[in-house]
Amino acid sequence: MSHVGGKYRLCRRSSGEIAMQLLVVVCIIAVLLAVFMPTIQSVGEGSRRAACASNLRQLGAAVLMYASDYDQALPGAYCADDGDGDKPGGWVAYSSFPVNSGNNTFDVVHGSLFPYSKTAAIYVCPDDSEGRSTGDSYALNSCVLNAQPTAGQPHWGKNVRRFTSPSRIILLGEEAVGDVENGSTDDAYLRFQNNTFSERHSGETNVVFLDGHVKAYFPDDISTKHLQSQTDEGSDCPP
Repeated sequence: MSHVGGKYRLCRRSSGEIAMQLLVVVCIIAVLLAVFMPTIQSVGEGSRRAACASNLRQLGAAVLMYASDYDQALPGAYCADDGDGDKPGGWVAYSSFPVNSGNNTFDVVHGSLFPYSKTAAIYVCPDDSEGRSTGDSYALNSCVLNAQPTAGQPHWGKNVRRFTSPSRIILLGEEAVGDVENGSTDDAYLRFQNNTFSERHSGETNVVFLDGHVKAYFPDDISTKHLQSQTDEGSDCPP
């Protein structure tokens, strides 16, 4: 607005000037997004990782509550085709093996752990796209389970008293099948020595130990530190 002859009048800007100013604003926004987007993404991943860790902490607590009701025996699990058809006895049930293929799903509600966990949401890691479809992201370490009694039966859980170092043996982890980074569990049974851990958390994986504490590791460190087998040489599960 300018003052001419004692009167005020509006100054008009050309469309070119307006377009230039808008372009400058857009450029500034683009620069700000480029600067802060990694931080925003990091905060989002950190939140999802924390939610996943919280899930495992709650599941670990549910397992220990289960054990307290069953004379310190841990819940059981099915391996591969033996669990087809939502058979009873596993910590989770599933319709058909492999669960992370086709339209197969886990049935956590009819698993033996559900009366203690009470909510299906904690069985799925927010970073696990397959798990959001199948209904479960986590697998029970085979080293906390007994040998299968007969074909078609579950592997029943060992007694907690048999473990001398519960803070060093993994109870539940994020199993990966196929693609290591993005894969998810196919039967909720993490077979000692030949199954792998997911790397969905920026190369790391969350695990909960038999004493209930949760920690993130690079999968190779789990083998190096013998955290799945409890033994120094990492060759066997506890007897």
